[in-house]
Amino acid sequence: MAELQLSYLQKTIYTMTAAVALKNLSKASEDIIPVIKSYADIDSAIKGLDSKITTNDLDISYYFTSWDNWNTILDCVWNILKWFPWKAEKADCDDRSNFMTSMCSIIFGLNTCTSVYCEVSNAQTGAVKYLHWCNIVVDDNGSCYLFDADNGGMRQKITTNNCVMGNNKYRFISVRAF
Repeated sequence: MAELQLSYLQKTIYTMTAAVALKNLSKASEDIIPVIKSYADIDSAIKGLDSKITTNDLDISYYFTSWDNWNTILDCVWNILKWFPWKAEKADCDDRSNFMTSMCSIIFGLNTCTSVYCEVSNAQTGAVKYLHWCNIVVDDNGSCYLFDADNGGMRQKITTNNCVMGNNKYRFISVRAF
């Protein structure tokens, strides 16, 4: 019985934390004014990733912002996500990547954060560690950045298909539709 009460208390705290964070996010989102561009702007930004790209024929306009704004947004959303611990098959990399994409769109109105499937290896030895989902964001200058919620919320500008961030090398396999 005590375990059930503790579980209920944890869920209540998580829910309250998320609600407060979402309220603060909605206030912060008023300062972000997105730049609207076409699919061609997304297409040219992600072509250099040298990976399979799944396109989305449903969106017509793409909403961008500066990298400074993206940093603020990623910090805000990451501060919510980190309260929900990583759990295999329940809240693992694909779910967390989808959360980041969804929150950026729903709260901030930016649909230029998407999921990317990649192979992660040790940056020094090249030994493959695992296959992984994380995020790519595109700023209003057409630059791509890698964001990994499962790697402490680290982010890095992408200049090659083998992006090194921390002790990990990310080789992009597939970019999910924007």
